[in-house]
Parts: sequence; structure tokens; C-alpha cells
Amino acid sequence: MLDTKDLQKLIEPRLETLSSDAAVYKDAYSRGLEEPLARVLSHRLDENVNLDPFLNPKLSLLDHYEDLIDIDKAASRIALAIVQQEVIAIETDHDCDGQTSHAIILTSLLEAYGYPKEKILSYIGHRMQEGYGLSDALTTRILEADILPDLVITADNGSSNQKNIARLKAMGIDVIVTDHHVLPKEGPPKDAYACVNPSRVDCHYADKAIAGCMVAWLVMVATWRYMEKNHQDLLQVKYNHTALLDYVAVGTIADCVSMATSINNRIVVRFGIRQMQKQLRPCWQALAQHLNIDTLDSGDLGFKVGPLLNSDGRLGDAFIAVEFLMARDSSLAKSYLDMLVQSNQERREIEQAMTKEAKGMALSQVQEGKKSICVWMQSGHAGVHGISASRVKDYVGRPCIIFSPKLHHEDLLTGSARSVDGIDMAKILAQLHHTNPGLMLQFGGHSGAAGLLIEKQNFEAFTNAFEEAVAQAAKDLLLGRVCQHDGPLDARYFKQGFFEKIQALGPYGRGFGAPVFHTSAIIEHLKPLGKTGQHLKLFILVEGQKQQALWFFAPDPIAHTFKPGLRIVFYFQFSLNEFRNQKQLQCIIEHAHLA
Repeated sequence: MLDTKDLQKLIEPRLETLSSDAAVYKDAYSRGLEEPLARVLSHRLDENVNLDPFLNPKLSLLDHYEDLIDIDKAASRIALAIVQQEVIAIETDHDCDGQTSHAIILTSLLEAYGYPKEKILSYIGHRMQEGYGLSDALTTRILEADILPDLVITADNGSSNQKNIARLKAMGIDVIVTDHHVLPKEGPPKDAYACVNPSRVDCHYADKAIAGCMVAWLVMVATWRYMEKNHQDLLQVKYNHTALLDYVAVGTIADCVSMATSINNRIVVRFGIRQMQKQLRPCWQALAQHLNIDTLDSGDLGFKVGPLLNSDGRLGDAFIAVEFLMARDSSLAKSYLDMLVQSNQERREIEQAMTKEAKGMALSQVQEGKKSICVWMQSGHAGVHGISASRVKDYVGRPCIIFSPKLHHEDLLTGSARSVDGIDMAKILAQLHHTNPGLMLQFGGHSGAAGLLIEKQNFEAFTNAFEEAVAQAAKDLLLGRVCQHDGPLDARYFKQGFFEKIQALGPYGRGFGAPVFHTSAIIEHLKPLGKTGQHLKLFILVEGQKQQALWFFAPDPIAHTFKPGLRIVFYFQFSLNEFRNQKQLQCIIEHAHLA
């Protein structure tokens, strides 16, 4: 057992000011941005980036969908299905990216073409019972259904499912893959009618960082353009697919794709949030009421909306989330939202127990000098161990994989992997597959997150191989918990107007995180929050100016030293607390210590 001092040493983060690009800073400052805002941009961008699309995003700046290989084939085949009134099946993953992809394709078919609902089949793999992607079990379910589709459109999966695509093709079913995940070494599935994936090595679409929901959206945009050109007489409405960007925004933020390197992601999220803020859909009206806020922003999508939708796919089959997104009236939206809230609460309780146990195991591995964390939790829940892996990764600053037994297969372990900046998880697993063939039965994902399946008897061998691969990849990196920040902030900026200027630089997300500043303050009063008092609410004085702050999951060894009258240095993000139509600026503490 670690004593208090040893524990504090392990969990206290390394404080790092983000490196600045002088050219970006000069450019931003010359445009009239206040000094802290110019600093924020200089910490996230380099001189090769044009600030114009960052500050003034436009839909016209999106990369053209025609650069996606096979998108013309996909569009013409979907158009043929529409013209001939074929049975179309939509098959998507069970996470938020897959859920929003499902809503995009289904809404496009229903609203743009008035497609008969009885001719559309919806399939989402059950995470626990059928696994990821177009799995064996899900394919069997499709083939054993009373109605067989003529066409299957996948989204957010399919690139690695050649075997099951071949099974469908053998039954006369065409399969169009829309995806964004890294493809296997053998390339796209040869039996797919089309495979639209920017990650293909033969694809000329410049942006490899877009989410699966954006690929699905681009395919439906291309289909509409094809129909306009070749079947204008069949189109009964004027439809603008930008109306679906709210779904794209949610899936993009929730899937943690880059907000720094991808102008496309920034544009669709910016315009998608604007769509959401209009609250034209009952789902957004219900969410705003539930969260007690007027408008949603990228932070809400990442930390509130995304987890809420994802909880459905973690414990169930994710259809409640899709029904919620597409609810036609407010009563239905509220009913589905209530189900999601209940599911999220169940997920949270399971995840918190898992995370607490996993953190203890991870700290022991850090003490042993490990560069990576591999945790096997016999009583773990495979539906939520990805969240726990992410929390453990942040807690110890090392790549982490949490394994749990596969449902109905006690001899197999399913794992969720999360990585830190500078270590590409997809490359690590691909390398392991190359050097240790057979060690993993399945794997897939991207740089920051991945999933895998191994035999239980190979856990130790995998752990050793994974540690060796991570140690090699991290030889020039300084691992460990880190609090990266944007430097100091004067009390004069602690105003709602400045917060609104910060928000205007968004959307924030992976690679373009929300600003973290630091300052010092005197503690006036503090009180614990939460069932176990694991959170802290502080009332502080910043240069004599009263301010509220929240510290979620304040670590015991540090937080217990805080008393009224003491001066602290704290690292924080701004947030706007909305309660009973009143808005108040508050600080969300990332880290704090005595001055």
C-alpha cells in the first residue's frame, strides 16, 4: 500500500506551459485579439496554419467529397436503390459516432427522398453480445431476418470485415462501407461494392482525421448531388444536407478526432453547434431543458451529450440513442432522454467502481517502473472499461488497456486501449500484430483509442509485448501525469465577456483543447460535494475579486491541505454556470497547490 507522500508524488502532475509559435502569436495579435487569446492560438497552431479558416470558418472551405475514392460508386449505387425502391439496411457501430451516422443516413433517406420506412432496416451491433463492426453474430442476424436487404450501408465500421462482407455478397447483397478507421494491411474489403474511407492509402482526400459520421454525411451529400443530376424528376423537395450537421458535430466531438489538424472537423462542428442552438429538433430542446442551459457548446458535447448517448451503446444496443436523436415530438424526446439518463447513471456507477480499482492497480505498475498499464479486471464490465481506461490514462499519464472477460466466453478477454499524446495506439497494436502474430485475435482503432481481443492465457505475454513496444515508442517522451497550460491570467480577464471571446475561438476538442490558465487566490471558504465528498467547491479571492471554483475528483493528499485563509495557485478552465436563468462565471480547476 502506498503511503500518502508516495501517492502524492505519483499523482501530482508535471506542470508544463504549452510551447508557443511566435509567428502565430504575432499574426493573431495583429488581428486585434487580446494577448491571452493570441497566446492560446500560438500554443495550438504552427506557422504553416492559415488563421483565416480558424477565425472565420465557412462551409465553402470544406474539402470536396469528390476526392474520396469510391464515393461516386457509393452515391450511384445508393441512388439506384432509391430509384428502384430496394430494401436498404443501415449498419453502424454502437458508439456516438455510429449512432449519429445512423441518424444521418436514416434522416437523409426519410426526409430528402420520402423513402418508405418499411423499406429501411436498421442494425446496430450489441457491444456485449455481438462485438464491434460487421461481426459474425451481426451478419448472421442480418441473414436470418425475415426480410433480406438488397443493399447494406455501413458507417463507422466495415473496413476490416471482408469475411462477413463476402457472406453478404454471396447472398446477392451489395455492401457499401463508409468508415474512417485504419484499414488492415491487406487493404479495403475486396467484396465491398464500394469502400469510402479517407484512411485508404489510395484515397486523395487530404484530411484523414474526419470522423465516421462526417464520411457518412459526405456520402449522403454525394448521393443527393447524383440524384439532382440524374433523377431530378424524382425529387419532390428541396433538401439541404447542412441540416444534418448537428448530428455530425455531436459524433465528431464525441469520437475525439483532431480539432487542430482538421479544418473540416472545425467547420462541421462550428456549423453543427449553430444548428443545435436553434433547437429545431425536439432532442436538443429536451437536452437544453435537462441540462438547464440556453445553448450547447463543444464542451457540452464532449462532456455531457456524448457520454449520455454513448451510455446506451455501452449497456444496450444503442437504438434508444438513435430514437432520441430522431424523435419527432418533445414528449417522445423526453421519454427517450429519461431512458438515456437512467442508463448513464447505471454506467457511471459501474465505471466509478471499476476506475477506483483500476487506478490502484495502475499506481502499483507505475511504482514498478512500467511505461504502460495493462489491467485485467475479472469483475469488470466490457461495456464501460473504455471510459475507465481513459481515466486511468489521464491519472498516470501512460497508455492504458483495461481487459474484461468477453461475455459468454470466459477464455477470452476484450480490451479497451487509450493512449497519450505522442504514442499512436493503432501503430503500436499493428506492430504487435506483425511481431507477434496470433497474440491478438482482433484489434482496430486509431491513434488515441483502440479495441482488441486476446485469449486469457495470453494476457501475460501480451502485457510484456505491449510494454516493450510502448517503451520503445516512448524512449524520447517524458511520460507521467501532466497539466499543460497557457500561462498566467490577470484578474481583469475574469469576466463573462472574456469567456465569450474564448468560446468564439472554438470548437475545442482533441489537439485544440480549451484554454487552461493559472493564477493565485486566497481561499475564503470551501466545501465538499458529491456523495463521498470527492469534489470541492471553493469560494476564493483573485486579486480581491470574488470568484467561485469547482474541483472535480480533487485528489485527497493535496485537497486535504486546503484551508480558509491560505493562498493557492490553481490551474483552471473557465465555465459558465447557468441556474434559474442566471449565468455566473466559474473556474473548473484542473490542478491546484499551496502557494
